[in-house]
Amino acid sequence: MTMKGLKKICSECGMKTELQAISLEVERHGIKATMTGVPAMVCPRCGEQYIPGEVAGKIIDLLHNILDQTESAFHQAYTWTDPELASPQFKGQLILALA
Repeated sequence: MTMKGLKKICSECGMKTELQAISLEVERHGIKATMTGVPAMVCPRCGEQYIPGEVAGKIIDLLHNILDQTESAFHQAYTWTDPELASPQFKGQLILALA
């Protein structure tokens, strides 16, 4: 796999990083969106993770768009059935996986 902007040396401890698949999670108003299988350079010593900015930005934008749609769908579904279910105490989770 070839990606631009890979961080090959950890800026925290100086160890050589390794390409691994990681998970990114975004949470808003109690709703979590997690994307797994995200390529990143990871330090085997301290665990610091580096995702090229362009890749990270696109994934975070995608997760925020999904959260917007999920929030709206939860709110509509709950208010149609019972307005009390639209309370923030009821949280949902959306998990995405790259195949």
